[in-house]
Amino acid sequence: MARGLGQYIIIRALMIIPTILILYTLVFFFLRILPGNPVMAVVGTKNIPPEQLEHLMQMAGLDKPLYVQYFDYLKGVLHGDFGVTLAFPMGKPVWDYIAQRFPATLELPSGPSPSACSWASLPE
Repeated sequence: MARGLGQYIIIRALMIIPTILILYTLVFFFLRILPGNPVMAVVGTKNIPPEQLEHLMQMAGLDKPLYVQYFDYLKGVLHGDFGVTLAFPMGKPVWDYIAQRFPATLELPSGPSPSACSWASLPE
């Protein structure tokens, strides 16, 4: 039985959802099993008072159990809330960084890159 192109495109588009969820889950847990503390990775090896370190851990939600962190972040992402950055300037929404760099991302497929790739792929 032959399927139409429209049905094929719909099925492929729907397959994006579980793919993104699987990748999100893998990245989340791989980042959590790395040795060290994410907050210490951001602030570096500075002599930071334990109270301030605890406050930053609480701000990042790292004081909660792993499954709570996972579902909190998943819920935030589904609502368009990617959290805030712990890097300088601290507390700035991650969405602001994405919006700031998105125009450059749109320029990539429209610049010389596609032409160069097309030219490089031509047989000699």
